[in-house]
Amino acid sequence: MAYHKPFDIFPWMIGSFIISIIALIVAMCFASQKDRKEWEAFRDAHKCKVVAKRDGQYVYTKNGGWTDPQTGWLCDDGITYFKDN
Repeated sequence: MAYHKPFDIFPWMIGSFIISIIALIVAMCFASQKDRKEWEAFRDAHKCKVVAKRDGQYVYTKNGGWTDPQTGWLCDDGITYFKDN
């Protein structure tokens, strides 16, 4: 039986971690594109028009933070949808 040094597996762990992070980023990009394409199809089907624009705002919470700028879309179903820019 061969003796393995304690850190022989370390490079494999680092490689696996890096590959996992890259796979996660790629999956998030595909999900984002799918959501955008679904919204564009809905927007076109319901004849949505831009009716408002909102700037990003500071939110007063425990941790604080900024909201994303948004665009308001009025569609033929009578509902105004706000989407992040």
